[in-house]
Amino acid sequence: TGKMYACKKLDKKRLKKKKGESMALLEKEILEKVNSRFIVTLAYAFQSKTALCLVMSLMNGGDLKYHIYNVGERGLERDRVVFYSAQIICGILHLHSIKIVYRDMKPENVLLDDNGHCRLSDLGLAVEVKDGKTITHRAGTNGYMAPEILKEESYSYPVDWFAMGCSIYEMIAGRTPFKDYKEKVEKDEVKK
Repeated sequence: TGKMYACKKLDKKRLKKKKGESMALLEKEILEKVNSRFIVTLAYAFQSKTALCLVMSLMNGGDLKYHIYNVGERGLERDRVVFYSAQIICGILHLHSIKIVYRDMKPENVLLDDNGHCRLSDLGLAVEVKDGKTITHRAGTNGYMAPEILKEESYSYPVDWFAMGCSIYEMIAGRTPFKDYKEKVEKDEVKK
């Protein structure tokens, strides 16, 4: 076909050490359910003796974090923030419509294509929510995790909107809400 793809190669030994086999399989299952132009597309998956491979849509434009910090001045112009935010929100809404909480919304997990359109990627922490249930497992990235996750309380879809708010702030300000670029965020700072 002449189409180009990206391959996410997951080392089986490393997955076993970190007890990540079930998470990798869950990511594959979630990607198979997804049908949105705002989320990376899984073309197919296969495994070798040493790796599990997820073959996905190629996104040549780099990640959103790179654009925030390395293209021109830190932060993005208002029009770009609105443009990217609308696409990201469409991706999150699609996940929620199929009962999935993303749990790892951050600029680093938003990939751009050659035309400047973006898609959510890295659904390794995403989880399906059963009807009326909540989640209690801690997952995400400090600085983007909602206070209820950090406090180890039960949570659901709203945690993705907290992370989206942090990401919009970062796109505008050129820094995360809790620390400047490359500074480490302690979980106690977000709990407050």
